[in-house]
Amino acid sequence: MSTPTKRPRAPRNGGVRQAKPSRPAPRREETPEAPARRRGRPKGAKTQDIEARATVYASRCPRCESTRRSKYTRRRELLGSYERDGRRWNLMVCQHTSCTDCGLARIDVTYENHPAEPGPTH
Repeated sequence: MSTPTKRPRAPRNGGVRQAKPSRPAPRREETPEAPARRRGRPKGAKTQDIEARATVYASRCPRCESTRRSKYTRRRELLGSYERDGRRWNLMVCQHTSCTDCGLARIDVTYENHPAEPGPTH
């Protein structure tokens, strides 16, 4: 007695692949009260000065002064108020790594500025 084999299921549409109908994008008609929106930067817009979001120093081993390191293994982000080099930061990032030359394990720390996330409004 042989085991029955499963027959492949026939497609419901008779084996013909049908393309999905494409829908044109709806056009916005220009009316006096609702003109069409322009894309891109507005004419006459000034270039804004953006404050630095992060200061990253070369990661050096305190024992052998080498900059060669292994991959970062763990990342910890700590929100708060920090001051470094006369500037204020709101995020401290600690990443675990080790020196590939001498094998010393260390934690690299960077400071970043992230915009405040909007909270719930009541």
